[in-house]
Amino acid sequence: MVNKNENNPLISTLDLDSSKFYKTKGTFDNVTSIRGRHYFMVPCILVHFFSYVFYNLVTTQYLYDYFARRIIPNVTAVELNQDNSPCTVIVNSDLYQQRTEIQKDTTTASLTFVIAGCAPALFMDVIIGVLSDRYGRKIFIIVSLLGTFVKTLMTMIGMHYEVDVHYFIMFIAVEGFAGGWCAVVSLGFAYVSDVTLVGKSRTSSIVLIEISVGLGLVLAGVTSGYLIDGVGFMYAMMALTLMNFLNILIMVLCLPDTVNETNSVKGRTIHLLKSSFAFYTRDTSAIAKRWKYIVCVAIFILFNFSALSRQTIDQLYQLNAPFCWDAITIGWYSSLSDVSRNVIGLALIRGLQNHISDEVMVVVSAVSGCMAYLLEAFATTDAMMFFVPVIGVFSMVTGPILRSIMSRMTPADRQGALFAGLAMVQTLCTVVVDPLTKSVYIATVDVARGAVFLLSAGYCVLVLFLFVVFALVSRRSGKEMPLNK
Repeated sequence: MVNKNENNPLISTLDLDSSKFYKTKGTFDNVTSIRGRHYFMVPCILVHFFSYVFYNLVTTQYLYDYFARRIIPNVTAVELNQDNSPCTVIVNSDLYQQRTEIQKDTTTASLTFVIAGCAPALFMDVIIGVLSDRYGRKIFIIVSLLGTFVKTLMTMIGMHYEVDVHYFIMFIAVEGFAGGWCAVVSLGFAYVSDVTLVGKSRTSSIVLIEISVGLGLVLAGVTSGYLIDGVGFMYAMMALTLMNFLNILIMVLCLPDTVNETNSVKGRTIHLLKSSFAFYTRDTSAIAKRWKYIVCVAIFILFNFSALSRQTIDQLYQLNAPFCWDAITIGWYSSLSDVSRNVIGLALIRGLQNHISDEVMVVVSAVSGCMAYLLEAFATTDAMMFFVPVIGVFSMVTGPILRSIMSRMTPADRQGALFAGLAMVQTLCTVVVDPLTKSVYIATVDVARGAVFLLSAGYCVLVLFLFVVFALVSRRSGKEMPLNK
């Protein structure tokens, strides 16, 4: 018999996240009192995310230079993109064909890099998150930071001796098995949850973590270009390696742990892992049914496909004709794009929350992203490219709103399981979207170089369609959708 009133519990007792699986000596309600040393988590996240973005910016341009020197003898990528070098768009010219070959080789190599890092992280992120509930956050934060330090150190050595770039795959895989950036950021959110109460204190701490991520994005974009231009790839990587070492040292000496014998989880690991995905297999919530979680996670996947596809191909697109940008220009564009989408757009939406509904904000976000991708696909001048992040200023708003909606549908004792599952989904999206996007770019760069952005615009259209369906069906089902509570 169908339960017509969704306000009534769908099941009498939740059989996950209960004492059957979580046998603790205390309760997480008794949070650790926040002290000054706990705030070291904020610069840790900033430096680590700076490292992740900086590494990608440097290695992508290094790969372009590496293949340029092999395809066009005695010419580097910097010389190829100088003002006195013709940035030709004549398809039949030798230079255009050589640029296209460099683009394809660089895209293929960077694709293998992403897979090498994300494939092991796909499993390690959830495992590390679960084990941190039992053994503490600090030890796994340090493990992840060590993986990043080893990656940058070995890459620096590889650049110095000019080894075959395919050896870099092993360096990047080390970071993947240590969890990578996603593990550190996820542990950061868990860390601040351990030392704050539900309410404004926790919200403010989470916002502080998000701001540190945004600052890492912006600073990496600005500094990478100047360091590459000033001291070269190897010394830029050396500076990053020293920064990662200092980050580890500060965390070891200064960061206190927040999980102890009183609040650590004692249940079986396999049950903790299963609880992260139970929302999508059966009705475990008394607030919302399974289909709502399935539709929301589908929208979440499409949103990540749209957002991640831009990050994987932007640099290659800008290095190619008719732009032929240098490292400094790429760095400034990256910073402008991140400031626009991740700072200004979110701040503006935050200010408008009291005046417009969540549904309208998601619609605006999808339209903003779609229009930005369309402009980028057909851009032919620098001015058009720099106008892309202006149009796409609201394109990242869908993510936090969708997380908020799913959180409101979920009971308080299931929040950790919900976000652990979403973290794995996000990593899986990275594994899938990078090969897909770069394969499309390789196949179309010589005939329609902007085709890949048309695909990204299509993701935005699907996000818009599915969310409108979700909103309409939810309201007709007899229970108000948890959007503006």
